[in-house]
Amino acid sequence: MGPAGSNGLDGAQGPSGPQGPAGAQGPSGPSGPAGPSGPSGPSGTTGQLSATVLSSGTLSTTASDASFVVAPGVTQTITVPASSVVLVNASGGFHTTSGSTSGGSVVDVALFVDGVQWPTAATKFARRVFALNTAVTTDAIADWALNYAIPLSAGSHTIDVRGKGVNPSGSVASGELCSGSGGTHLRMCELTVTILKQ
Repeated sequence: MGPAGSNGLDGAQGPSGPQGPAGAQGPSGPSGPAGPSGPSGPSGTTGQLSATVLSSGTLSTTASDASFVVAPGVTQTITVPASSVVLVNASGGFHTTSGSTSGGSVVDVALFVDGVQWPTAATKFARRVFALNTAVTTDAIADWALNYAIPLSAGSHTIDVRGKGVNPSGSVASGELCSGSGGTHLRMCELTVTILKQ
């Protein structure tokens, strides 16, 4: 056999083959370090308070009462922080003792703060309440309500509800403002005081 001939020229590159399947996912890397803590939020408002008291008895009124008298149990003494507003909500019932279908009773109900009728001595405010009987009933009860937002100074304050029987015209009978826990709940009075710190 004679010697081998020299290699011929390289042929042209053939086309690329199809892509093979994806390999398996590698293991997860280690967790990165924790980021820094965010800033602290603002402090919450302190000094908020809300409380309710109920009447402990009945205030009897007449048509000739000379002055306001505190309704039994309808009193709260609070300590007000600086920059606060006090919300006062009071309500209850007033009953006539008249047994006549044409009879009735009248009372003025007012809020007092530290012994002074609210809002001021010059603009005293009261809710006049008429409990008037009809042919249907001789046991009339009338509802009343007082609602105020009071900007009191910091410190201790006493808030109470008072009543005074009046005779605006004609003849009226004595009446009964509020009641105790063992009495007629239909005319029980309540005093709710809420302190809002600004």
